[in-house]
Amino acid sequence: TNVGVAVDGLVWTGNDKDNSVNELYNSSQVIDSIARTKANTDTEFYNTGINLNLKHDFNDKKSISTNLDYLTYKTEPEQEFINTISYPDSGEEKRDKLLGMSTSKVKVYSGKVDYSNQINEKISYQTGLKHSYVVTDNKSDYIDVVDNISTPNLNQSNQFLYDENITSAYINSNINYDRLSFQLGVRYEKTNVVGEQLGNEIKPRERNETNYQNWFPTAYISYKLDSLSNNTIGVNYGKRIDRPFYIDLNPVVFQVDKFTFYGGNPFLKPSLTNSIEAFYSYKSLLNVSVAYS
Repeated sequence: TNVGVAVDGLVWTGNDKDNSVNELYNSSQVIDSIARTKANTDTEFYNTGINLNLKHDFNDKKSISTNLDYLTYKTEPEQEFINTISYPDSGEEKRDKLLGMSTSKVKVYSGKVDYSNQINEKISYQTGLKHSYVVTDNKSDYIDVVDNISTPNLNQSNQFLYDENITSAYINSNINYDRLSFQLGVRYEKTNVVGEQLGNEIKPRERNETNYQNWFPTAYISYKLDSLSNNTIGVNYGKRIDRPFYIDLNPVVFQVDKFTFYGGNPFLKPSLTNSIEAFYSYKSLLNVSVAYS
């Protein structure tokens, strides 16, 4: 029986300075105004992780293992945008300042159990369960400063909460019979996602919940055409899921300059991919495959 503990962490600070110039033209293609932005961003990033793991061998054929993980991420960028807009025709010039404080917190809880059994020389299987729970809290506060008067920018301020639960189970088997080899498996996943924007005085509170479940079969079959195993043919199939990154799901606005910002879409869906491949192999010298997904 082996028991292990792993702990890691990261603290990072950085400063980013950007200058941008935007020339705005009227319908006659004549410069109407020029906007210059000086941006300064101070960022602090924290990351910690703890893992507890255990593996027990019942004998040389049977074993069980478990992993428990806790991860935290925290990002705190403080932003300052000094904007100057000049109008060439009139010589008029306007100045304003935008201050922003964004905080993003992510917590990940994960646990899994895996069991493997070598039944005999030709047959083995593995099975397991896993559950993960992810909580994110994203908050953005912006303030407009004009003539030394500060006003909350409610258009770009908001808070987004996101919870994700994923439960999965799998079984996978390996069968070797003379020249023929099989690897067959299936994984089941059930996902529950809740996203909520808390809103403010001018933005309504919004909540969306998504539930979905999928089966992911896999199959791998190979056959050795000769007794020396010089020539091998086979086919494999698999289905997988790719979920959006958390930053792409976060609708809270992050300012880049006076005219540029980005935000995610909490209604993004995962993509599902089915792939099939046929292959031929000659020793370790030649590999030919045809694949479709």
